[in-house]
Amino acid sequence: MTSSVNKVEFFVGSLLPALILMIIVNLIILPLSGTDGINIPIYVLSTTVASMITVILGFVIGLLAKNQMSTSLISTPFMLIFLLLPMFSTFNEGLAFVSRFIYTGALNSILQKLVAHDSYPVTIENILVMAAWLIISIVVFIIAYRKNGIDK
Repeated sequence: MTSSVNKVEFFVGSLLPALILMIIVNLIILPLSGTDGINIPIYVLSTTVASMITVILGFVIGLLAKNQMSTSLISTPFMLIFLLLPMFSTFNEGLAFVSRFIYTGALNSILQKLVAHDSYPVTIENILVMAAWLIISIVVFIIAYRKNGIDK
């Protein structure tokens, strides 16, 4: 199926279009949101890392799903957890604690501090959480690809 393309080229070729589109949307959202004076390099870097993690996790779900129909069924609980948990963390201390260790929670923390013009919007904890999620998602993708690769 992909005889002229190796695995790394296929991965990068699949990742880049989605990632570039997400970066463009993140940049368009910035002026539309009405926020001004935020640190744009930190915004772009943090949203790009979170977008990469999201796309890679989407790859994993796609590899593990039996067909296209089951992909949306499998991905819905993950989307709800990753997207809603940081929002609901303001209402519950337990959710706030858990949200600190999810990449969307770290991103939410960074974005809130950027909007508040905090002089240090990124903490060591945020960096470690995002880096750990990026590494873990890549490792899980490699395992899922070896088990259920597109050529199988």
